[in-house]
Amino acid sequence: MRDILPHLVRWTDEGHAVAVGSVIARIGSAPRDPGAALAVSASGEVAGSVTGGCVEPAVIREATEVLNGSPGRICRYGLTDDDGFDVGLSCGGTIAVAVYPLDRALLAPLGEAVAHDAPVALTVRLAEQGFGEQRLVSGEVAPTCDPVESAA
Repeated sequence: MRDILPHLVRWTDEGHAVAVGSVIARIGSAPRDPGAALAVSASGEVAGSVTGGCVEPAVIREATEVLNGSPGRICRYGLTDDDGFDVGLSCGGTIAVAVYPLDRALLAPLGEAVAHDAPVALTVRLAEQGFGEQRLVSGEVAPTCDPVESAA
């Protein structure tokens, strides 16, 4: 998200709605890791990448549908899918991309944290109920479990 943040700020400052497609899972070989993001503005501009080019047109179509009022969704692309070759993901892997409308209210605090190199994460709800809801989590994150000591 850091790489497309300036575009998101500019688009929302100009009054455009924005939809984001973000890689949430990768199985096997795929060009980009989870967290890679592509954004589409209501004016038709695009920034970022989820695969380096092969799946982008499909994600742009999905994001445009979200901008036009369709609900957010999770899209899967890979050779095991009927659309795998159609979208060009011939690397043998599968990716899942969450597509959702951007919550513009989070951009200012996100930008502030990035500018000050403060730890921050933009979280997105992926459950059916409330899909696409976003919030910022900032500060240091404590481990969720105790380290396991191995017996030597």
